[in-house]
Amino acid sequence: MINHFFHVFKRGSKQLHNIIANPLEAILRFKFILKMNLTCHKIGMRDTRLLNASGASSYSYSTPHDLLTLLNYIPKFPQITELCGMSFADVRINNRLEHLRSNIYNCEEYYNSTRFPILYAKTGSWGNSHKAIVARCLVNTDPIDIAIMVSDAICFENIFGILSDTIDVIIRNKMNETRYFQDLLRAGGGYCALYRGDLYQHNENKRFLIASVSKLITAICIFEGSKNSNLVILRQDIVGSAGLQLKESDYLSEDDAIKMMLIESSNTAAEALGRAHGADCKWF
Repeated sequence: MINHFFHVFKRGSKQLHNIIANPLEAILRFKFILKMNLTCHKIGMRDTRLLNASGASSYSYSTPHDLLTLLNYIPKFPQITELCGMSFADVRINNRLEHLRSNIYNCEEYYNSTRFPILYAKTGSWGNSHKAIVARCLVNTDPIDIAIMVSDAICFENIFGILSDTIDVIIRNKMNETRYFQDLLRAGGGYCALYRGDLYQHNENKRFLIASVSKLITAICIFEGSKNSNLVILRQDIVGSAGLQLKESDYLSEDDAIKMMLIESSNTAAEALGRAHGADCKWF
């Protein structure tokens, strides 16, 4: 437990400020972060450290190998795989109907670059260079699980091209015809994939920022806990992200907050869910 505390808070001064300003609320967040890190350890993600529930941190990191481990674990939660495969959904915020659009399946890059159907996926990005994706795709009728992490601006703009090119390299060995895959190698990116029982990998143990892919771990911790009926957004929950913007005092159901977190990758929804579920978490 002390090791987890050290890894999560050794570089963070904001957490100490929040504890002083809002001690009870900060304790709930802290307990949830501990549960997230313990969950990583439990499922075999031994080189992953998380600083918050949303992934909006330059100190939360993982490896392609650990993300493939996560991808192989989440089918235990069909709610997660279903939401991560949805293009659209409706939610109610302040009892007002709102429409969600997936930040994956509704982007131009996805349609221009993806040659293999994606069953479900989660992306994460930080700044203008760090990006990660985990996805289960179909090659004809065979699934392939793949995790890719990059920290280069060129790769950042072409993550779906890299995804398709990497699968091409794995199944067809088309090394010389895969421009985006060559970009991945030159930039020092990493991937780890499982296809027909065989493991394919490069820089699989290199650390990269995990960003919003960590919301999958947030979701696991939520579904393992007790269910809350409604959430009210607090000022400390608010973290900027794409899509619908939740504001202080907004209220919504827990189910709708989970949809916002996994479909639109809402940071604020993730932080509110982590705070609300901190009460479920034990210290040891």
